[in-house]
Amino acid sequence: MPVSAPRGLLIAPTNNIGDDIQAIAALNFIKEPDYYINRECLGLKEKTDTPIKVIMNGWFMHRPFMWPPSDNIQPLFTSFHIADEARKSILSKKSLYYLKQYEPIGARDLHTLELLNKHGIASYFSGCLTLTLSDFDEESSNINPKPYILAIDLMREAQEAILASKGQLSRLIGEIKFRTQKIKNCGNLWSKIKTLHCPGKQYLSLYSIGTDINCLINTCCSLSVEKRLNLARERIREIQRASLVITSRLHVALPAISYNRPLIFVVKNKKDMRFKGYEDILHPLEWSDVLKKGGIKKLVQHTLNNPNPINLEKLTRAKKATIEHIKTYLRNEEQTP
Repeated sequence: MPVSAPRGLLIAPTNNIGDDIQAIAALNFIKEPDYYINRECLGLKEKTDTPIKVIMNGWFMHRPFMWPPSDNIQPLFTSFHIADEARKSILSKKSLYYLKQYEPIGARDLHTLELLNKHGIASYFSGCLTLTLSDFDEESSNINPKPYILAIDLMREAQEAILASKGQLSRLIGEIKFRTQKIKNCGNLWSKIKTLHCPGKQYLSLYSIGTDINCLINTCCSLSVEKRLNLARERIREIQRASLVITSRLHVALPAISYNRPLIFVVKNKKDMRFKGYEDILHPLEWSDVLKKGGIKKLVQHTLNNPNPINLEKLTRAKKATIEHIKTYLRNEEQTP
């Protein structure tokens, strides 16, 4: 008798809430995962009755010696970014053979798309899964912006300029809320994987919901996965309600675009490979660009009145392809034991 394949949610418990925001975007499709899957332990083999379906989205990866994933995982690669430190492993002959089995690969950015195409892997520009957040948010159309500016993890020059102009900026819109995506007292999980053991498990790479995972996470972070996901939900809601979002974090900027929030995305290097393909969506600015526009106060005032235009056709096309790809993958989930 056919049974439903178990589903796993990819997690990357670093000290960056942005990883959890990407997990929320995948959770919108998965709904109720049977397992959490550690992004940095994908190559570890464990016995499961059936392969686990996992949406493989996000930044790959800190420790590529755990690549490619084991055959316990039945992946869907979408919103996939190849990090510099993992490029050699992910584009190795062994890995390319693995990726070929799961074509087409949805690339999160044009840099990753070009790398995959160059190595003969069928792929397409999926954009980031966080761009679909508003598509699954029933409250999205009913929430009116609140009178505050949300400033999250700004580069030093921008942070100092906003603090210096805080009184004047507050009079433009109201409160300025400063936030960080960093979780305090949280080490990176991948630094623990060689030595970590939990009751009843050895070298955990996948975990049953609500049991072993909290043992694992509490070893390197004061927050459980569930608490981290709730923190990510709270951050998404803050972004959704803001009158203006100012950030240097990609996974603050992309949710802001999803919810159609006015955005100032000020970064150290606007040619960062992670931004390739988003230039006409995010409109990244270096600090020299901000100064050319008259400084932060004038830029804030201008953006509040005239938000940057978004290439809606490109955004809609990428989201539509990604959503359909994932839904098809999850529909084809029945397996015969």
